[in-house]
Order: sequence, then C-alpha cells, then structure tokens
Amino acid sequence: MKLSIHLHITGKVARKDITKFDLSKFHNIEQTWDEVFALITVEGVATSAEVKDNRRKESNFISRELIMVDIDENMTLEELHVDEFFLKYSAGFYTTPSHAADHHKFRIMFRLATPITDVAKLRKVTQGLLVVYKQADVACKDATRLFYGCVNATHCLKTELLLPDEVVDDLVELSDVVVSEVEAQPHKVYAPASTLEKEAVISLLSERFIGVYETWRNIGWGLRAGGYECSDFVRVTACAMREKSENDAAKIWNSYQSNGIGMGTVFNFLKKQYGEDIVKMIKASCAENINYLNGGKYEVEYARLRELRLKQSKAKLNILRRNAKDAK
Repeated sequence: MKLSIHLHITGKVARKDITKFDLSKFHNIEQTWDEVFALITVEGVATSAEVKDNRRKESNFISRELIMVDIDENMTLEELHVDEFFLKYSAGFYTTPSHAADHHKFRIMFRLATPITDVAKLRKVTQGLLVVYKQADVACKDATRLFYGCVNATHCLKTELLLPDEVVDDLVELSDVVVSEVEAQPHKVYAPASTLEKEAVISLLSERFIGVYETWRNIGWGLRAGGYECSDFVRVTACAMREKSENDAAKIWNSYQSNGIGMGTVFNFLKKQYGEDIVKMIKASCAENINYLNGGKYEVEYARLRELRLKQSKAKLNILRRNAKDAK
C-alpha cells in the first residue's frame, strides 16, 4: 500500500500547537496493510495520500488507496458493528483521541481494490461515502486530506476487506446524483456582512489549512468581492497558507477582477470544512441578525433542496445497501 506519513506527528495535534508543524510536509512510504494499520492505530502516525515532492497539496496528488470517513456524531460503535455496508466493504475502524464512552468518535477505513489516481474521481467516491454515512464529517473530501492517527487506540478493528471497483463506480454515480441536485439550488445573493460576521468568517478560515493555490486565491477574491480588507486575507494566509507571504496575499488581492467569484465561494469552502449549516451558525452567533440571502429565503430553499436530495438519493442508496446485504 502506498501512502504518505508525517514524520513528526503522532496522535492529534492540539490547535494551539499546529503552528509548530509544517502540515504540508509528508513522506511517501509503501508498506503492507498490517504495517499501515499498526502505524495509524498503535503509533498514531498521521497519514495522507501518495504525493509528489513530499508536499501534501492537491496539485501534488499521485494516488490514494486508503479512504477514511470521520464519524463524530449520531452513530455509535454498536451501530457500526451491525452496519451492512461496513460489514461487507470496510477495512476496519479505530477510535480517535477524543472518543469517550458517552460520545463515540471514530474513523471508518476503506481499502480500494484499485488505487485511485484521479483527483476528481476520488472526490466523487468520497462524496458517495458521505451519502452512505450521512453522520460523517463533510470536511473529508479533500484528496490529500491528512488523517491523524491514535496512539494505542481504545477500540480498533482490522479486516482484509476491499472496496470493489464496481462499488466504487456506484459511489461515483451516487455522487453525480447529489451534485446535480446541488446545482439545481437557486442562486444565492449574499448581503454585506457586519463587522462581527466578518470577524467570524476570518476566524473560521484561519483555523483551516487551505493548501491548494486555486482555493486560496479564490477565497481571497471572494473576500474582496464581499467587502473585506486586504489585511483580512493576509491574516487568513498567515494561518491557512503559511508558505505564502503577506506580499503574495497582496498580489492576489490586487489581481481581482469581476469574474463571478464572490462570498458564495468563501461560504462553500466553509461548508465543506464545518458543515452545511455554518452560515446559519455564523448568523446566530452575531449580535446583528443579518439574513445572508435576499428575501430571507435561505431556510425555505435549504429545506426544499434537502428534501429533493433525500428523495433522489434514496433509490441509489438503497441499491448500495441491498447489494451489500445480498453479497454477504
């Protein structure tokens, strides 16, 4: 199995200590599944995809054979052990460092029968798994996302199961269904943000490693279109794109032209990192209750889209689960 590891991180790094590590510097290795599982669940090593030049960023992606899904809410280990998809296709799981007896947190592991070398396909497979496991953290779609290990994980299980190519194809198709539903959502027009809302957005952006140049650039352009200051983007860059300087951020800021990129781009990034309800959470946390959507239709449109998504995804999701059950 080919993947990359961070040589100096074991277990989960505390937020206050993140700046001590270069989270983009990973080293490729090739080991057996037994060895990889021990690295993650005993030694607690942080892992990612196989990457070029030992730099963990999406443009350096080579391949991924091990896909993981984070479960932090709404599922217990007991429920996992009777889940049909898990029993048929999962390579195992391990509890994460923040797991507790009254709040289960764990990571489900899937070994691909054929490693994926295409970023777009990997994103679709991961999106498909996030539909199968609606309890999962939606931030797990990045092709080169790092996954922290857990030193001597409290609970873990390793199997020899693989995710077959035909099921991978099903997951890609399932992802396409979801994407088509999202694209059917009415265009959102964001109102100018208050000072408190701007601070909330910048703080959230600063807590996530961006890594991909195009994403970082588009966030900068989106912030400028949304009425933010260059200093805000410099602050985000210092925390979330540390290889870039203040001058680099200023160049991106000054290169902005009206090109269709706006605050919707910024909010879409935040939703991928923090969940679909992050816009409402920002709004609720601020003293000035400004509705981000013209006409105050966010809640209505979001509810309508979610209902459509569930209806159109249900048939495909049932097929996946039925296939897993029949194949047992």
